[in-house]
Amino acid sequence: MSRLGAAALVTLAVAAVLQVGRSGAADARVAVSCGASALGVNVGKVTNLVHGTVTANNTLVGGAGFVLRERHFLCTDLTGQVIFTLTRYKTTTCNTRPRSRMQLYPTPPPNLIILFLDGPAPLEKRPGRSWCTTSKGKAAWFGTSVPRIRLYTVDPVFSVMTTGRTATVKETYGFFAVYVPAAKEPFVLGPLEQVSITASGVVTGPEPVVLTPEDRAAIAELGAAVPRPSYTRPAAGSSKVLARMYASGSIKVGLDSKKATPEVAAFTKRYFSALARRWKLRLTIVSNDSPTALAEGLVDVIVTPTRAKGAVEVATLPFTQQRRTNWDLEVLPESNLVAGFRRYVRTSLEAADYAGHYNAAFAAAPSYERFRSFIFPTLPPAP
Repeated sequence: MSRLGAAALVTLAVAAVLQVGRSGAADARVAVSCGASALGVNVGKVTNLVHGTVTANNTLVGGAGFVLRERHFLCTDLTGQVIFTLTRYKTTTCNTRPRSRMQLYPTPPPNLIILFLDGPAPLEKRPGRSWCTTSKGKAAWFGTSVPRIRLYTVDPVFSVMTTGRTATVKETYGFFAVYVPAAKEPFVLGPLEQVSITASGVVTGPEPVVLTPEDRAAIAELGAAVPRPSYTRPAAGSSKVLARMYASGSIKVGLDSKKATPEVAAFTKRYFSALARRWKLRLTIVSNDSPTALAEGLVDVIVTPTRAKGAVEVATLPFTQQRRTNWDLEVLPESNLVAGFRRYVRTSLEAADYAGHYNAAFAAAPSYERFRSFIFPTLPPAP
């Protein structure tokens, strides 16, 4: 599975694009057949019928306020576009473009939110797209018409394209665990990445995401539903380290200059310069990565290759990787301190802030497999 260099682009959305088949000449007069199913409970509503014809279980959607129900088949014709919001399990907002078809909350399983399908007849081989973003932090599943491909996530902006039963998954914010039949375990897809998967489970990528002008416009149309990262510094609370940092107006990062490669040193400086600016602190890098330096207050956080536990109790977070060497952050085990750094690292990863710093320092894209257990502490079996 290759990873190519990615541009340092920050797109504050998690978008899902479903593309089905090859495009052909548009003919707005073509009527579509969407499909129908016995319906369950109300799960959301249409917020904006942008243009064209949209149907739900072959019933015409008249406009904003149309109630969407469990197991609805939702379709757009050659000119149809609709924005809708689902509220079961978590809030999911989608901007669905022409020639698209999906089923909402198909069962089983109960927590599969959307199953993206081939386009409505007779447009099965035409490209259709839906950009979606989710919120409220609960994990959930999405699926495609490619057999047994499942996407597990907390809050992404993602794109799923299926063309002749080949899926391309794009991500601009957040993370997916991508389950494919041919793999023993899911792989991690991060922000500004995309991956292609054949029906037999052969994977190409991850590689840098390619966003078209239409993609960018669709994300922008999601408006307030697109997540905005927050880098607010944590309250000191009972943390003596945070209290000391805020009182002195500085953060001291321990990094042994003899151990660190030029790339690791550059990445550490870029990463913590951004953190210091956001937390309104001055940055000082100290050439000392001894846990004793943490205990004595000579440094506030340490960047070090992963190492065995010593006499000083520390909390560790994954930081980076180079040449098969893992580098960690070490801090004293104060609850506010650990939670503050954990939240900052996760936010910077989700919003591609981390990728921007990494690309500038290493001239390559980061490997998010390094953060698998950090992003997904537990992964369930595929439904």
